[in-house]
Order: sequence, then structure tokens, then C-alpha cells
Amino acid sequence: MTIPTTSERVRLDLLHPKMLTRLEHFFADGRIAGKVAVVSGVRSYATQQSLFRRYKAGTLGNIAADPDRRFGPKGLDGKGIWRGSWHMQQNDGYGHAVDFRIVGKGITTQDVNKNCDLIRVAPNGGLRMVAPPMEVGVGGGVPRSGPGPRPE
Repeated sequence: MTIPTTSERVRLDLLHPKMLTRLEHFFADGRIAGKVAVVSGVRSYATQQSLFRRYKAGTLGNIAADPDRRFGPKGLDGKGIWRGSWHMQQNDGYGHAVDFRIVGKGITTQDVNKNCDLIRVAPNGGLRMVAPPMEVGVGGGVPRSGPGPRPE
């Protein structure tokens, strides 16, 4: 199954394989199919850096994470193992978050944010709302701490 995106520029090729599988199930569900698409996928360090610079300059309409930020459990270097944004390709080679956009009728942002059943469409509740409106992430089997997505 093809995961719907709002643009050919939305990168899904570097999403964690578990995330891809769960998104395929999510978008196959009749409550979601044709109504929601991925608007933001995986970003490179350079893209995240550009977004962050624009955010700091006040020319980006929404917030962007500092690509050099380190957070989460400490790695061997004593710094957090997660970098920048979960949308960025991480040290495991994958991105771990997508943003959704409503593209059809019959569903609202409020429906998605309030109705956990729409997120539980994926096997074992694998998709989880992490930063409304409509950003989801998956743990990919890697433990996380602090705010944000956690493995189910």
C-alpha cells in the first residue's frame, strides 16, 4: 500500500520500518483512508538546520527544533541519544515521526486529537499522538525518556 502524502517532496523512505508498517495499516482503515495524508516526513540535518534558521529569523510560520539539540537517554558520549527532531534521520538511520494533514471530508483535527481510537487503528496501538495537532511517532523498539513518543 502507498502511504498518501501531500507532496512528492515528503520523504518517507527513511522512516523506521515499524513506522511504515503501522502507517500502512492506519491509512488502510476506512475511517482514515482518503481523509488524512502525511504532510511532513523525514528530514535531513541540512533541511532541519534551514527550518531552524528560518524559525529563529521569524520567517517560518511554525516552530522548528534546533538540529544540534540532544535529548533523551544518555549515550556513551554523555549526551542524549536523540538529535534535533524525531523527523530528522537519527543515529539508527531512521526518522521516527510524521505529521498528518486532513485532506478529505468527514474528519476534523479535533476528532483525531480527542479520539484515541483513530490512532489505535494501527496494530497494537502502534501509532501515538505526541505533539498535537496530528504528529505521530513510533518507538521502533528503541527506549525513550522525557516528553514525546514512547514505544507501545
